[in-house]
Amino acid sequence: MIISSNQINHFLKIYGQQMKVNAPGRKEAPGGTGKADELVLSEQGKAIQLAAQKVRETPDIREDRVRELKEAIEKGAYSVSSEEIAEKLLGRRLVDELV
Repeated sequence: MIISSNQINHFLKIYGQQMKVNAPGRKEAPGGTGKADELVLSEQGKAIQLAAQKVRETPDIREDRVRELKEAIEKGAYSVSSEEIAEKLLGRRLVDELV
């Protein structure tokens, strides 16, 4: 599964908007009725919240993968065909256009 940067940015935008709605300290409903706000998340909302948590917990750099690639490059065992490079570039472009 390919996750494009556009998908991540879209997800983070939605998440940021949701965080503003649920800002800490916001207790009273508009209009001063004295009732506290209540939020009930759908299953989809709960899944998005869980995904956001996993994204925050994931390191930006995969140290194990960097180490593997570094070793392969040093040994001269790392090679990628031009077809593979073109395929990845075109695939990423297609995903970004569809999203």
